[in-house]
This record gives sequence, structure tokens and C-alpha cells, in this order.
Amino acid sequence: MAKASIPVHLVTGFFGSGKTTLINHVISSMEKDRRRIAVLVNDFGDVDVDSAVIAGGESGGPQVYGVAGGSIFCSCRHWEFVTGLHALAEHKPDLILVEASGMADPSPIKIDIKIASDLDKEHEYSYEGAICLVDASIFANQLELFPVVRRQVKHAAIIVVNKMDLLTGPADPKKDAILNRIRRINKVARVEFTTGAAIPLSKLLPAGEAGEDQARPDRSLNEPGNQPGKLVLESRRALTRDVIIRYYNAVKEKVLRFKGFCMLEDGWYHVNAVGDQLRFSPNAARREKSELICIFIPANEAKLAELLSLWQQIIG
Repeated sequence: MAKASIPVHLVTGFFGSGKTTLINHVISSMEKDRRRIAVLVNDFGDVDVDSAVIAGGESGGPQVYGVAGGSIFCSCRHWEFVTGLHALAEHKPDLILVEASGMADPSPIKIDIKIASDLDKEHEYSYEGAICLVDASIFANQLELFPVVRRQVKHAAIIVVNKMDLLTGPADPKKDAILNRIRRINKVARVEFTTGAAIPLSKLLPAGEAGEDQARPDRSLNEPGNQPGKLVLESRRALTRDVIIRYYNAVKEKVLRFKGFCMLEDGWYHVNAVGDQLRFSPNAARREKSELICIFIPANEAKLAELLSLWQQIIG
């Protein structure tokens, strides 16, 4: 009997670029068309934050399989990617979206998808290409500092330049500069400029194959020694916005990403921060305690101790 074919689409982008927001837009559009979607979410932190905010975290939404605590494309964890595809396939989705972690090098995905297909007796997974999000306001700096950003751009078929509203001054010259940087890495990907990761579904799926130069295999950057550090900050009592803002202002130059769920005096909130951007969004789900994740470099005990000490000082 022929295997059922399931398209797999990859969404990449550095921390805070807008991947989850984009996926929620896709889910909303597909539900209107009565198509079933499943999402494999890879959260680098030890708390699975992004899975809980896919489609607002509502029951009855898309099937979501979360993998937290590192990159699923790391050589030591890629079997979790294969396991996730197999688990989602059981729900017979029309397609699977994979949200990679912010530090993921997408180079190995075709190999991992082939392995998943070979081991699954009922399903064949077809790779439909990568969509890469970049944050327009900090893309140039990220490109210089983090080799994985270049790799994500290189292997994309579509590049979504997000957060255009955060550019200061005339947008057109900066837009041209961003496009020129992209074209030096990837000459063929379609480039879309937007705010709020809002792109019509017809422009996203299928993403399509990357060009020949982009598709050539690279030595993977997904090795344990290349990964950042992570710290979970906890509190069992209600905090104030001022405390969160004070802490983030103290550490924002020291961390790549800051996010999680926090109990404030007026209820639970999803906290989401990168660079100068810090947002609080109401969240209905109640938890045992507040958990906020810091992702940082270098990944050493001294940096971890510094971030934890600041937290203890500020929350008292």
C-alpha cells in the first residue's frame, strides 16, 4: 500500500524574529479553508513557551508537538525531530509546520526528513522548503555576530523581513541595505517586507526549493559547543510589571532572548522580549509558578550566576 504523503514546511529565524506570530497567521488562514495543520515547535529554553502560545494555546486548535531544551537539529537530538513528525502524522494533518529554535542551523533537515520517511511504514514526508524570518531593526548586527543567521538566510526559499515598523528614519534606504545583505548570501530567495509577520498564505506555502547554491550541504553548526546558555528564573508569588521591566533593562545587553509566563497582580501574562522590545500579553492558562527564560552567551557558569544574582536582587 502506498504511503500517505505529508508536506513539511520549515520556519526559521533568530530569537524574537516573529516565527510564532507567523505560524499563528498561517493557522488562522488554514482553518478558514478547513485544512488541518500540525506544528512541531522547538523551543531552545527548558520551558516550552512557544507551544503554549501557538493559536493562543486554545484547546481544539492545531495539533502541537513541543520539544524544549535545545535544538532538534543538533546531532545529539535529531531523533526527537523524527519522533515528533511521526507523532503528528498520526493525526492525519494536511501539512506539518516545523518552528525551529532561534539558534537552529537548518542544513540537516532534508536528511532528517528522509530518515523519518524511511522509518515510517504509513507516511512519506515531503520537504516543501524553508521560510526564514529576520528582524529588520537588528538584522545587520545579528548577521555580524551569529554565523547561524547567515546559515538560516542561505537555506531559505522565502525570507520574511519582519518588524519594518521598528526602523527609524526613512525606511527605503534601510530596506535596500537589508535586501543587499540578503542578496550577498542568497541570490534567489523571494523576499517579503512586513510588520507583525503578516504575509498572505498564498505567498508563503509552498515555500519552494532553495537555489542550487543554497541547497549545497554545509558542515552543521548544530553542535553542543556552539549553543548558548539558558537559565530559568522562577517565582511563586505575584510580581509587578516594574520588577520585570527593571530586570530586563538590567540584562538586555547580556541576553539573546527573554520570555516565559509570569503571574502579575492582575493575572497571568506571556512575557516576550528581544533587544529593546518587551511585551506583556494576557494568557489564560494558570501555572504553578512564574517561569522566565534567559538565553545568553557565552554559555558559562559565570554568566549564569550573574543573571541569577541580578534576578534575586531585583525581586528581593
